[in-house]
Formats: sequence, structure tokens, C-alpha cells
Amino acid sequence: MRQQLLGKDCTLIEDGWSNIHNDPVSAMCLHVENEAFFLEAVDTTSNKKTAEYCKSLVQKAITSAQEKYGCHVRNIVTDNAKSMEKMRRLLKEEDEDLIVYGCSSHMLNLLGQSVTQSAIIKHIVDIQKYFRNHHVPSALLKEMSNTVKPQLPCDTRWNSQLTCIETFIRNRPAYLTIVHEHEDATDSRIAQLVNDFNLYKQAKDMSMQLKPIAVDLDRLQSDKSGLADACHEWLSLLSCDMLKPHLKTIQARFEQAIQPFHIVAYILHPKYRGALLSEDQREAANQWVMAQNPLFLPLLVAYDTQTAPFPQSFFCEPMLSFSPILWWKGVLKNTKAEINHKFSRLALRLLSAPASSASIERIFSNFGYIHNKLRNRLGGETAAKLVFCYRMLRGSGTDHSEMDNDGPMYADNMLLPVPQDSDSE
Repeated sequence: MRQQLLGKDCTLIEDGWSNIHNDPVSAMCLHVENEAFFLEAVDTTSNKKTAEYCKSLVQKAITSAQEKYGCHVRNIVTDNAKSMEKMRRLLKEEDEDLIVYGCSSHMLNLLGQSVTQSAIIKHIVDIQKYFRNHHVPSALLKEMSNTVKPQLPCDTRWNSQLTCIETFIRNRPAYLTIVHEHEDATDSRIAQLVNDFNLYKQAKDMSMQLKPIAVDLDRLQSDKSGLADACHEWLSLLSCDMLKPHLKTIQARFEQAIQPFHIVAYILHPKYRGALLSEDQREAANQWVMAQNPLFLPLLVAYDTQTAPFPQSFFCEPMLSFSPILWWKGVLKNTKAEINHKFSRLALRLLSAPASSASIERIFSNFGYIHNKLRNRLGGETAAKLVFCYRMLRGSGTDHSEMDNDGPMYADNMLLPVPQDSDSE
């Protein structure tokens, strides 16, 4: 881990969680060039998770990352809770060079909740609960083909509104059959809702509106998605015909999620190069670049117009298909002037920053595997050490050639099978 982090600029991702005993835990990971490394987990004991306390934890983590791994924390991303927003402001006030921002995936989930019409989802949830929680309807549903377990929306599970609606749409033919064949044993109100074709049609319309948001959220959960990808997906949503009725809501969330440095990253991405930006957005990007260094603006213009000092060959189609980090590393290698060198490093810093804090959510899932009901007496520090080992054993830095190739790897000392990656919650 030290070999991969030494001397590199990285992004610190922080979030809070409660373990199996409901004890509050604050965890941090380091994100470097499309890969996340677990840094530490802190039991917050009786301390309230105020902005000031969380700020002190982050500052200690920044120092720890520097001392342990020799890396430099240049960016910080958290969720969008009010306390985290305040913490980011406090950190920015103390260090103006820090880039601090909120999670785009979390913001897209909030957008999905806003787009979901409460009057419709309420009736769908009633139907889903009935067929999930009542013994006979649930058993009858399981006996029918092409059905799935009814899902319910959850504020902390991303895209759960769409999942609830889609499972309702898929199961509706089975619901209709069960209601008609067992009319006397079915709740009359549920039977009426199931037979309501208008509710079914509204559910399908709402599903089509939520689908673009869900697809973008899934894309931005990836460790490989950066600030430029976040900007592109948000701009795409603003121009989506299906979401025109919700344009004001999307615009408000866009302004919360996207800051000028997102737009600069979008321009500096060789594939996007600011394709969907308005003139006002480009001007906001120019002003941010000017604030970093006035000499950077001519370089941004030179990049945008594909002129020197950027090699002309770098703008051919095969080169533009490279990852943005690799593209700018090539520019950095061909750079001689000091100011060009600094500008290339700024581009790498922006394009290496993740779009969301999803990687810390995956770490919380790892805690769930290890600190579970059967191992509930593990202390927080021991659990954190086991999570660290667990992730490093599965990381890309591991030499898999030395492992058993006949089946899945097992961490024998932990008596725990290594599962596939799961979606963040």
C-alpha cells in the first residue's frame, strides 16, 4: 500500500456508520487513481458527530496518511449531510488549497426521491408490503413463475425507489392472478389497488423517469468515475426529455452537486472536453482556473484549441480514447516548462478525484461481513484491522499468481470466504 501511495496526491473519503452494537464509527479511505485504500476507522464513543469534531478526525487522518504512506491529501469528499457541509467549509477556511465537495451519487439519490411522487409510491408500497409480509399471499407469489421478492424503498439504499417500482411492475400479473383466484382471502383495499390500471400506468411512467437517474447513479458509484464524469451525467440529466417536468428540481440539485472545479475537470477530460457546457459555465471554469494561477488560463485555452504547448498527436482519435489520467501523464512527460508542469499536475489532481463517496460505503459492507452476529464480540480496533487485511488480500496490488487457482480464495485465519463485490447501500 505504501508503494502505491508514496508521493502521490490523493482524495480522502470520510463517512459515519454504526456497527452491530449500534456504536458510532467514523471511517476514512484514500482514493488514488481509480483505486480506494482503507485508511482507518475511529470509534467516536460519546463524542457527538458535530462538524468541528468530524473536522478534527479528518485532520488527524490527513496527518496519519502523510506519516504512514507518504501521500498528500489534496481533496476531500463526504456525503451531503448538513454537518458534513459545515465541516467542509471549516476545512476550506483553514486550507484554501484543499478541494472539498459532496458525493454526487448521494445527491442523485436525493434527486430520485424528489422525482418519486409520494401519492403513487405510497399505494405501491402498500401492495408490496402486503405480498411480502403476509404468509399466504407471499407463499402464493413464490409459487408463480417470473416473479421476484417485493422490494421496499429505503432512504439509505440508493435507487431503492426504482427497485420498488420495477418489482411491482414485474409482479403485477402475478398479483392480479392471486387476487382473482383468492378474492375472498385477499384484503379488499389491496385488491382494488392491484386492479387499478391507472396506478400501474403511473408506475410505468415514473419508472421511465427514474431510470436515467438510476443509470447515472450506478455509473458514478464506480471508483473509476471522477469529477468530469459527474459533471457530464448531471448535464445529461438537464437535457433529458423524459425529465423535463422536473427540470427545476434537477437544476437545484445540479447547483448543489457541481462546483467550478467539476466543470474544469469536465473540460480537461480528453473525451468530454466540455461538450455540453454553456458559456456561463465555461466562464465559471475560467475564473476558477485564474484563481489557482493566472498563467493557467492561457494553457487552458491552448488545450481547448488543440495548440502548443500540447502535442498535436495527442488529439487524434486513438489518444482520446485513453483514460484521462494516462492522457495527462503523457502530457506531463512531454512537458518541459515549469508552468506547464504545474498545469498538468492540476489536471491530474482533478481527474483523479472520485465522483462520489461510494468506496467508503463498500468498506462499511466489508465491516458487515466481518463484524457480524456470529463475531459480535470483536472490538472496533480488531475489526478495523481485519477489514484492512481483508481488503488488501483482495486488492489489485496482490500477486494472484501465488494463490490457489482451483477455486475462490479463503482467508483461513479469518474463517471467511471472499465474496464478490456488492453494490453500495
